Amino acid sequence: RNLRGREISQLGRMAAIVDVYDAITSNRVYHKGMEPAEALQKLFEWSEHHLDPELVQRFIQSLGIYPVGSLVRLESQRLGIVVQQGKKGLLYPVVRLVYDIKRGSRILPRDLDLGAPESGGDHVIAAEQPEDWKINPLKVLTPELPK
Repeated sequence: RNLRGREISQLGRMAAIVDVYDAITSNRVYHKGMEPAEALQKLFEWSEHHLDPELVQRFIQSLGIYPVGSLVRLESQRLGIVVQQGKKGLLYPVVRLVYDIKRGSRILPRDLDLGAPESGGDHVIAAEQPEDWKINPLKVLTPELPK
């Protein structure tokens, strides 16, 4: 209908954001999906001209800067999978530690709340590509049930 900006209903503008996020994070026959943190960065960039900037901000806040399932590198040179958003804020998720980069080996998974004092001030320094480390976040987040 050639509508633009506020001519489109709020639900329509929200649906557009969700649709774009789903499209760019999903694996398709013709392209590999982006990691969640990278996709949120793209949404933010595109919000200037193509998406409702206020709604994009709210969407990012609801998912977190590092959405659940994101692989992140910590300052301690460990890798973790984001398992939930932290209570302290968007920069302090709860991560499941899975790999020690310094030792070059997997570690026994354990959860660490980056906003809690027991984290020792450790924090996310980068999002990582799971395939670069041969880590499947879905398998880490959904362990096998006992038979």
